[in-house]
Amino acid sequence: MTAPHITMIARLIHRDTGAAYHGEFEAPLDPAEALIRAHEKYGATHRIVTVYPEAQHLRVDWHEKLAAAMMPLEGRNA
Repeated sequence: MTAPHITMIARLIHRDTGAAYHGEFEAPLDPAEALIRAHEKYGATHRIVTVYPEAQHLRVDWHEKLAAAMMPLEGRNA
């Protein structure tokens, strides 16, 4: 069974112009998967600053979960 997809928001910086944007994409409510999906959609032309769920109630503790997903595997259980 696959996880349900929700609307996510990515804060983006255009690589050529430096202009800031927000982009929407669909991803499961999983920080690592959301980063992967954001890079698939925007990574060629934009630098991804952060990603987060569109729905406010899903943002609780999101940045802590996102930071943990970005930590190298050897540092997660230290």
